[in-house]
Amino acid sequence: MLSVNGIKLFLGDEGTATAMATGHLTVNKYVGMLPDGTELTTIFDVANAMGKATGIVTTDSLLGATPSGFSAHANDRDDSDDILKCQQKLMLDHGTIFRCGMSSTKTCEATVNEVLSELDQSEQFFLMYEEGYIDKNCHSQSASGAFECMIRFNQAIGLFMEYAFYHPDTLVLITADHETGGLYFTEDGNPVVPYDDHTSANVPIFAYGEGAEVFADF
Repeated sequence: MLSVNGIKLFLGDEGTATAMATGHLTVNKYVGMLPDGTELTTIFDVANAMGKATGIVTTDSLLGATPSGFSAHANDRDDSDDILKCQQKLMLDHGTIFRCGMSSTKTCEATVNEVLSELDQSEQFFLMYEEGYIDKNCHSQSASGAFECMIRFNQAIGLFMEYAFYHPDTLVLITADHETGGLYFTEDGNPVVPYDDHTSANVPIFAYGEGAEVFADF
């Protein structure tokens, strides 16, 4: 929990997604917007204004909190109509690529490669990728499910790192909006999720490529 100007901020998925996408803290339920209704400028807004290509790939729904925090302005993360309107506007006005709901590692890898190929046709681009089911499995305390999704996420990261290796002007950032469940591994290597909600554990940020030194102290 954080407190800014006397407002208590319990940052869940949408709050931290908005913080990552805009650099501003807000309250839960709000995406891309302050409590007073001010629409925040997202990194997608900045990239599109500069003529860069943009895209979102998620194993979850496009209406999920994280994709919404990057691509929409709404005072309720459950307001599907407002969020869809914002995303449709991005597609129509800027050609933003949206892909969601990959159900297998093979499908996920194919989708990532397809989107990277499309975005690579532009001189520069910004892509947000989310593995949404690590969190969901930890909420249900399914350690095996979370572990499988961590493997899928790791394989997707491999594709981005490979792209960055061959395109050295690329910056890859890997982080999380929060930790869920307190996942840990026993001495014999078995994953365990002891809790069913978000925890206050710090999450790491990994940076690779051009400009990675900016994140060295985080």
